[in-house]
Amino acid sequence: MASIPPSLLTEHSWLALTARLTLMQKAKVEGKHRFFAWLLVQCKILTADKLLKRNWPCNPMCPLCDQEPESAEHLILNCVYAKEVWIRMSQETGGLLQVPLHGLSMEEWWNSNLQGREKKQQIRRASLMIYTAWNLWRERNWRIFDAVYMLPAWVVQMIKDEIGVRFQACGGEELIPSTNV
Repeated sequence: MASIPPSLLTEHSWLALTARLTLMQKAKVEGKHRFFAWLLVQCKILTADKLLKRNWPCNPMCPLCDQEPESAEHLILNCVYAKEVWIRMSQETGGLLQVPLHGLSMEEWWNSNLQGREKKQQIRRASLMIYTAWNLWRERNWRIFDAVYMLPAWVVQMIKDEIGVRFQACGGEELIPSTNV
């Protein structure tokens, strides 16, 4: 079996990295959202699995569902609470956002949702994915640090509100049609 020369592998990795970064940079989100998305796609957010490896005391279970150990993939893609938020966001966007398939890595999820689409559609979808993931992360943090629990419908409303505020401040094309906001 032929192996891939390291120079091509490095070039391919660099091209994939550049493509991901470009879409994150063009997404219609704030800088804090971009930074979070960049960490998220690399699975570098400090979820329980990462904290435990550093010997930091924490509850290893997902604070959203309390059914599985917390990891970036579980929290954002596979948690039953997160799935409910993704289903509702898919409905709000007329199917533009898709419910994440179980078992995908964070990078596979990001790439599969953005490949094969026109650039404008990629940017819109990337923006919605980032807002949704960011608000799932916020809900996780509120539960851990403030003991505040919200229903999935409330998280979706927060996503829509945040998108609406950005649209009012910056203009441009709406991410979610105004009939749904």
